Amino acid sequence: MPRKSIAAIIPAAGNGVRFGGKKQFALINGVVVLKAALTALQSAYPFDEFIIGAAEEDMAFIDTLDLGSNIIFSPGGADRSTTVINALNRSKCDFAAIHDAVRPFVSKEIVRNTIDKALSDGAAICGVFAVDTVKLVADSKVAATLDRERVFLSHTPQVFEREKLLCALESALKSGERLTDEASAYELAGFPVSITLSDKRNIKITYPEDI
Repeated sequence: MPRKSIAAIIPAAGNGVRFGGKKQFALINGVVVLKAALTALQSAYPFDEFIIGAAEEDMAFIDTLDLGSNIIFSPGGADRSTTVINALNRSKCDFAAIHDAVRPFVSKEIVRNTIDKALSDGAAICGVFAVDTVKLVADSKVAATLDRERVFLSHTPQVFEREKLLCALESALKSGERLTDEASAYELAGFPVSITLSDKRNIKITYPEDI
């Protein structure tokens, strides 16, 4: 059976409202977060394509980062889903691995394990199980206590069949669904999503203190 081609897609067009600026361009030990995330993917797996979804206004700065000659850029959208759709449309690969631009510490093992699971099962996400007690809240009051052994905190990369993900995202947007990750669209479309373990080092930079 021929090897399935895989694109690494990094949506990097967000404005970082909670961070107070574009967190993908913050510095960690002198390295831009976006470049660190891309470098982690480049060293983890022989992807067939690297596609970065970026806002036009940021391209002049991104051009200074020396990301490599094999990078494809696609236009950022009004939201994450549109940015990912634009990147999926640029890709020619069978599968797409979507990775947050602000997860610079993902390990080779996490990337490879998530890809292997997706190639086996059709789609996979990585994440960790909750360790704290999890409360469901409504109107600033506790509505229920959830079974933390069944609560899975989703990380990236998330890996899917590209055409199915594209259809799922387009359908979700047309329905007005508010999505916070790509797996949500895949689930809504009725496609199964398998899981594999990430670890707590695969942090998503969200607030200034995360730096």
